Amino acid sequence: WAEHWNKDPKPFIWKATAEQIITKVQRGRDTLNQIKTQTDH
Repeated sequence: WAEHWNKDPKPFIWKATAEQIITKVQRGRDTLNQIKTQTDH
């Protein structure tokens, strides 16, 4: 994979804003906490 990628490298360009990423992380944490709460009972 790396050998193929290095033949035509392209820089990674972020398409999401910091706010969008933080929102997704928080949503994921909230979901995990809900699952944890449900399995702790």
